[in-house]
Amino acid sequence: MRPIAIIQARMDSIRLPGKVLKPLCDDVVLGYVITRCLQSKKLGGVILATSECPVEDCLAEFAASRSIPVFRGSKNDVLSRYVKAAEWSGAEVVVRITADCPLVAPEVIDKAVELYEIRSPDYAYIEGYPTGLGAVEVLRVSAIKQVCKEVASGANYYREHVVPYLLENPDRFKLAIEQAEPQCCRPELRVCVDEPLDLEVVCRICEYFYPRKDFSAYEVIEFLDKNPEVAVINKYVKQRTS
Repeated sequence: MRPIAIIQARMDSIRLPGKVLKPLCDDVVLGYVITRCLQSKKLGGVILATSECPVEDCLAEFAASRSIPVFRGSKNDVLSRYVKAAEWSGAEVVVRITADCPLVAPEVIDKAVELYEIRSPDYAYIEGYPTGLGAVEVLRVSAIKQVCKEVASGANYYREHVVPYLLENPDRFKLAIEQAEPQCCRPELRVCVDEPLDLEVVCRICEYFYPRKDFSAYEVIEFLDKNPEVAVINKYVKQRTS
């Protein structure tokens, strides 16, 4: 069974509310995420995982309009939402994608899945890509089920974030983390969407490649290198880690 991508989405972002439905060229941010995930050759399907809150109804409706199955669960206990979404999908392996990464690269998804296939870990990740291009984490469902059992319901940090407990216990969970190829190892670049300046950068990139939506991670990096005035727009935006 091929892995299922679970796209994690919400509407109440603090820094840019409703960011996942913000316009992006002829689409919206979430639309780009879905489209680029569907370009992967290794995925067996894509589902959207959002909360049961009424404010998220619009996300469920949007996903349905793209024929994407929707699972709705806890707002704050994202870990349990992932576990239940995985069980609901019948997947043994899931690929964690966040809806604020509209340029997530299909070839990175495939490389991460290939790493999982070779190493058979509980967690697989390729580090070093620009933030937002390589935001792809492959998770063994049995491992996140175990985390869900071990982490107390009141441990907000571990329940809100899906992978930290795995990463902090490498003696108990098998991790496979590799470095991106040299030409794409550019962690100083940022193409996720957390703030208005981030959205401006992503819009400039998508406008350049329009109508294509299949551009690669390398092409994005090449564009930013040739257009440094775009790359510096969100240079000082800090990545939120908690």
